[in-house]
Amino acid sequence: MNDDVRHKFLHAYHLAMSFGDISFGYFGFVGWLYTGFYLDTPLSDIHKRTRSVVAEGREYESSTLLIFILSGWQLLLNLSGDSKNPDPRSLVGEAFDDDFTMEMKAINSKPAFFVVRQCEMILGYTYEDWDVVRKNLPLIRRDENESKGYFSIAFNYIWTAVCHYDLYRANGRRKDKKEGRRAHNKVKEWATTGTVMLWGANKWLAAMESLCIKKAPLNEVENLFEEAFVALSENKNRYFEALANERLARLYLADDLLRDETKGCIYLDRAIGLYRRWGASAKVEWLETRYNRSAMLAEGAVSYLT
Repeated sequence: MNDDVRHKFLHAYHLAMSFGDISFGYFGFVGWLYTGFYLDTPLSDIHKRTRSVVAEGREYESSTLLIFILSGWQLLLNLSGDSKNPDPRSLVGEAFDDDFTMEMKAINSKPAFFVVRQCEMILGYTYEDWDVVRKNLPLIRRDENESKGYFSIAFNYIWTAVCHYDLYRANGRRKDKKEGRRAHNKVKEWATTGTVMLWGANKWLAAMESLCIKKAPLNEVENLFEEAFVALSENKNRYFEALANERLARLYLADDLLRDETKGCIYLDRAIGLYRRWGASAKVEWLETRYNRSAMLAEGAVSYLT
């Protein structure tokens, strides 16, 4: 099913371009880019195809449409380690440079700004830059009606929910609890009415709600996360599956009150393995540095990498 969805978007792109419909063609490719990003397409494959499509876009001088693609492409580069910018938290590099940012401001397209903020928020969560997450969440909430397309809307709600849940666990702000559940309920509604590719994400959000909002017993939280891992794997959503494993690793390795190095390393190595197979080398390096994994192994810790 996932392959069918991606192929249909790509077919729409090629068909539209053959008829000279640049706008429809590029929105078709945006659909392919983002569904591929979430549905287990290797990052190297996305990178290769996106590069060629961007070259066409520059030829047609379609700046507004390119913004949708370039921000997602830069996000990909920041995960794969192919960005010229050494700081993977910053949405600036080979694809999305300062010149293009100025051009985007001149165009003043609300949907384009929305996509850029969304990519910044995703990078913020992925690399634990909570200031970036806090800065972008209210802007995304304000402009969420600018989101175009079913998949974009659905995945925006997933990211919004998980960010607010984590912030609530950290600061206890009622607004984060409220906004997290609002977004989660949207995902839950679609997942329970037949949107199969959201089943895994819905289970992940249920586990996050249990951990961050309900503060359930740890055995119950772990069981919910394990259910989410299975569903996310079935949905071929490697990014979310890796993030979910990483979240439990953070719970056991970064929280002094709950520290359990054995459990933490199991989930950390699972996350590293998932990121590595996906091609997210920069994220792997960041995780290994964040938790000083090489030193832990040198001291006799067990490796759980598969």
